[in-house]
Amino acid sequence: MVTQTATCASTITTESDDTKDKTTPAFNDLAHAEKAVAPMDPFYDLVAGYPKLAGRMGAMPEIAMFRRFGALNARNLLYMQNELAVLGKKLKQIEVEDSKSMEGKKRSYCRNAVWLNTANIKFDGQLRDGDTKQRDLVLKMRVLLNQYSESDTIRPHTHGLVTDEHVDNALIQQATILRETLKLHEQFMLDAVNPR
Repeated sequence: MVTQTATCASTITTESDDTKDKTTPAFNDLAHAEKAVAPMDPFYDLVAGYPKLAGRMGAMPEIAMFRRFGALNARNLLYMQNELAVLGKKLKQIEVEDSKSMEGKKRSYCRNAVWLNTANIKFDGQLRDGDTKQRDLVLKMRVLLNQYSESDTIRPHTHGLVTDEHVDNALIQQATILRETLKLHEQFMLDAVNPR
């Protein structure tokens, strides 16, 4: 006597003792299963996980969702902003030093970018101007400024609406207000401790 039970991947035949070797696999190997699923799933040939998800997103862009990592992007921009401020201060110091230097063409850097851009030229194995500190700093700042300016986090907020001068003025106003508030708070605390 033979009893058949259907499962989702195969048909299993259970044998009684009197009939041996009567199994008939329907989908025992993966190739048969894929061929059966292929007409129903247009992405059957993509591996489940990121490959299949990417295939679906490519076919239907409206279902694609990605995290913005807004807080991490903002933190990164704040670090970059701080680094740029420090580099800007350092650049001012080097510019003052180089404008007073008698070495090579350093005194001309502030008026002629060609001299600054060619500061790495060597004569007889020696740098023309003795060092390339200002040039190296400018190149480092250029890379950081490009990354900072091209950030998707900052671009929507500064898209032609606010200039650097306005931002600087707003920051100065905020700092002034904060300073005045702290002075008032300090005065209030002193008055509370030492009433007149």
